[in-house]
Amino acid sequence: MSYEAIDYKNTEVFVDYVMSFYSNDPESVYPELDFTRDEVYNALATRLTRKKYEETPFEGDSVDREIVRDIVLEDRMHLFRKGLL
Repeated sequence: MSYEAIDYKNTEVFVDYVMSFYSNDPESVYPELDFTRDEVYNALATRLTRKKYEETPFEGDSVDREIVRDIVLEDRMHLFRKGLL
């Protein structure tokens, strides 16, 4: 049996990985969170540029997935507080 390595550092692959957990697809792990691809891309950009994460290199793994999840939820909370969500 052979396995093909998956390059989670590839942006598209990583976003697909995040969406497999948090999109509204019934097959995702947490469909109730209903993330959009735009939200994930924006959160990924934040994750890659925010000083808070400088010491944690991007690996495209579950740690990064959870960081991106937290950023999306944080962004949603900001929009909610401004009455935009």
